[in-house]
Amino acid sequence: MMSLNRTRFNIQKNKEELLAEGNVFFKGSNGVTMKTEIVLYDKKNQVIKSNKSTKMNDGSGNSILLDMFHYSTKNKSLRSKGYIEMTDKYENKYFFDDIFIDAKKKRIAGSNLKLKFKKDTFGNVENDPRLVANSAIITENNSYIEGGVFTTCRKRGDKCPPWKLVAKKVIHDKEKQTINYEDAKLYLYGYPVFYTPRFFHPDPTVKRQSGFLVPGVTNSTLLGYGLNLPYYFALAENKDATLNPKIYADENPIIQTEYRHVTKNSYSIIDASYNQGYKKTSDKKTGGSRNHFFAKSDIDLGLELFDESKLVMNYQKASNDTYLKVHDIKSKIMTSNTVMHSSIDMSFSKNNTSMNINMDVYEDLGKEDERYEFVAPNYDYQNKLPISEELGTFNFQSRGYYKNYETNKKQTKFVNDFHWISNDYIGNSGIITKVEGNLKNSNYRAENTSDHKNDKNNIELMGAVSLLSSLPLEKNSENYKKTLTPKLMIRSAPGHMRNMSDSQLKLGILNLYTLNKMSDIDVIETGTSLTLGTDYSHKDKNDFEKFNLSVGQVYNYDDNVAMSTQSTLNEKTSELVGNVNYYINEFSKVGYKFSLDNNYSTLNYNEILGIFKINKLVTNFEYVEENNHIGDSHYINAGLVLELNKSNSLKFKTRENFTTDATEFYNISYQYENDCLRAAIEYNKSFYSDNDLEPGENLMFTLTIIPFGKLSTPVTTGN
Repeated sequence: MMSLNRTRFNIQKNKEELLAEGNVFFKGSNGVTMKTEIVLYDKKNQVIKSNKSTKMNDGSGNSILLDMFHYSTKNKSLRSKGYIEMTDKYENKYFFDDIFIDAKKKRIAGSNLKLKFKKDTFGNVENDPRLVANSAIITENNSYIEGGVFTTCRKRGDKCPPWKLVAKKVIHDKEKQTINYEDAKLYLYGYPVFYTPRFFHPDPTVKRQSGFLVPGVTNSTLLGYGLNLPYYFALAENKDATLNPKIYADENPIIQTEYRHVTKNSYSIIDASYNQGYKKTSDKKTGGSRNHFFAKSDIDLGLELFDESKLVMNYQKASNDTYLKVHDIKSKIMTSNTVMHSSIDMSFSKNNTSMNINMDVYEDLGKEDERYEFVAPNYDYQNKLPISEELGTFNFQSRGYYKNYETNKKQTKFVNDFHWISNDYIGNSGIITKVEGNLKNSNYRAENTSDHKNDKNNIELMGAVSLLSSLPLEKNSENYKKTLTPKLMIRSAPGHMRNMSDSQLKLGILNLYTLNKMSDIDVIETGTSLTLGTDYSHKDKNDFEKFNLSVGQVYNYDDNVAMSTQSTLNEKTSELVGNVNYYINEFSKVGYKFSLDNNYSTLNYNEILGIFKINKLVTNFEYVEENNHIGDSHYINAGLVLELNKSNSLKFKTRENFTTDATEFYNISYQYENDCLRAAIEYNKSFYSDNDLEPGENLMFTLTIIPFGKLSTPVTTGN
C-alpha cells in the first residue's frame, strides 16, 4: 500500500513501471514501512526501488536510514548500500556499508559493522561502548558477528583505547541473554595480555544470570598461592546464591557459599564455608576441619496494631578462633571477625510509643576462657507523654535485661526513667536557659560481681536535675562573624550510687554538659556540681567556619569516690577538656582534643587529627597519646595520597605503635584509573600474629576491566 500525499505519478506502460514523486509512504507486509521522496515500482519484477534518502521500519522495532534501496515485494526482502544507519529499540545504533533485510524471516545481514551502544548501557555515561566487525547477521533470536572488536572506553581520537576485546566470532543469544566469544584476545593499550578460546557473559539487558564471575588469585604467607573461582546462581527472581571456592596450591581448599532470598515482607541471607584443615599440622597449625555459618533474616511482621513491627534474627558461629582471619573470609552480615554475635530482635512502634525486645549471645574468639556473654531478655520501652508544648518534652522509658557473663557472673535489671527537657527560655539579657530532669527507679539483683551489691534484691530511687545557661556574644563585620558563648551548668543529684570507679568513662566535650554521663542504665552520677565552659566560633563572610574552640571543666561540691577514676569526676575539680579545630579550607583542617589535669601542668590525653590537600597531595594523620589514669595507648596512623594526574595516584598507609615500639602495618599502592579500566599494584606488610595467624607481606596486582570485573594476581610471595 502507498500513501499518496502531494505525490506526482509517471506511468510507463511499455516498461510497466510506476514512478512516484513527492511525499511517498509505503507499507508492506510484516510491519515494514518506508518513507522517501521518489520511488520507482517495477511491476514486472515486483521491485520497489529508490535512490533517495529513505526512512524505514523493518517491523521488528528497528528504525533504519538508507541512501538507497531495492525492495522485493515478492520475497519481502530489501538490499541497500552506501550510508546505512539502524537504531534498535534499546537506542543502540548500527552502521553498515551494505545490508540485506529479509522481512519474512526477520533477518538482517550486513558488512563492515560499526555498532555504537547507548552511552549508559554499561552504567557510565562517560563511556563510548562500541563494536566494529567485518560482518554481522542479526535474527530475532541471535546475532552472529565475524571479526569483532569491542570496548567500552571513551573515544580518544585516533589513540588506541585502554582496552579492547578482539574475537574471531561473537554470538549474541537473545533468548539466553548471553554474549559468547570464540578465540578472544584482550588487548591493553594495543598489547595482547590475555587469550581464551571461549568465554561468555550476560548481555547488557540482563540484571542477573547464572555463570562464573571474575576469578581472582590470592596469596598469603601462611597458605601460599590460591585461585578464587566464584560462580553465581540465579535461582529465581527472588533468590540467588554465590559459590565461592578458594583452591590453594599447597593447602586444602575452602568452599564458601552465600544464599539470598527475598519475599514480600522479608530478606534472608545465609553465608557458610568449610575447610578440611591444614595438610601439615604443627604446634600453631592445629589439626581438624574448620567452618563458619552465618544467617540473618529481616522480617516485616506487618501487624495491624502497630505502625511498624519488625523481627530480625541473626546467627554467627565460627568453629576456630582464627579461621576467619587466616582465610580472609568476607561476609555481608559479619560485623567482626573476633566477636560472634547471635540475636533475636523484635521492634514495635505506634504513634509516640516504641518497644524493642532482644535476646543476644556474644562469643569473644580472642579469649580462652570466659568468652561467652548471654543477654536474654533485653527490652527497651519508650513513650512520649503528653504535656503542654510550652513546658517542653516529657518521656517515659523502661529498660531491663538478664545477663550472664564470665561464666558465673549474673545481673538482672529493671529500670524506669522519667525524663523532662524544657524548652529554651531566652531572657531580656540574651541568656538562654534550659532545665533538664531525670527520675530513675532501679531494681536489680547480682551474683558474683565486684561492682554490684550481690545476692539480694536492690531497689533504688534516684534523680538528677540541671540548669544550663549560655550567653551567645556576637561580633560581626563585612569579613567575618565571631561568636563567643560562655556556658554554665548547675547540676544536683542527691543520694548515693554504686561503685563505678573502674568504669571506662572518659570526660570530653561531647558529654561535658550531659545530665547523666554514665552508660549503665541503672546509675545516675550523684553529687552537686558546677560546669563551666566556653565555645568560640569564627566564620568568614561566606559563612564558612574557619576556627572553633570548646573548653570546659567540672567542679564538684564533694569528692565522689564511686565515680570513674579515668574521668577524674571522682575529684572536686575535674580535668580541663577541650576541642580545637582550624579549617584551612574546605579540603584541609587540623583538629586537637586534649585533657589537661586539674593542676594545669600535665596533659593526660592528646589527640591530633589532620588532613591537608596541597595541589595534588592529600595527607592525613591521627596521633593519640594517653597518660596516667586515662590509659597507655600511644600510636599514630598516617596516610598519603598523591594524585599525579586525573588517572594516576599513589597511596601510602601505616600505623606506628609507640607503646610496643613497633610498626603494625604499612600499605603502599599505585593506581591507574580511567573511564573503563582500573589497574593497581599494592604492597602490604603486617606484623600481627595470633596462634596460626602469622605476620606476612605480599605484592598484588589488580586489574579491573569495566564492565567485566576485577582480576587480582600476586606478584611475589612474602617470607
